[in-house]
Amino acid sequence: MMTNMGVLDGVFRFTVGVALLAWSYGRIGPVMSDMGSWLLWIAGAVLALTGLFRHCPLYAYFKIDSCAIYPKDDEE
Repeated sequence: MMTNMGVLDGVFRFTVGVALLAWSYGRIGPVMSDMGSWLLWIAGAVLALTGLFRHCPLYAYFKIDSCAIYPKDDEE
């Protein structure tokens, strides 16, 4: 599996994902309802995993590559 997101994008997604996971467990921020907690957990897990592996399925579907410095050179 090739990476399709840059380091900065991956770090940002991982950080936001971990923050959402902490919020869903009630460690930070206001307490959420059960449904809100589950939605935050799912969003946090998806963001943390895509940031950790630096691969986003939506980027692959739309052929977006944020880690390439010169995207035209990769098409050869």
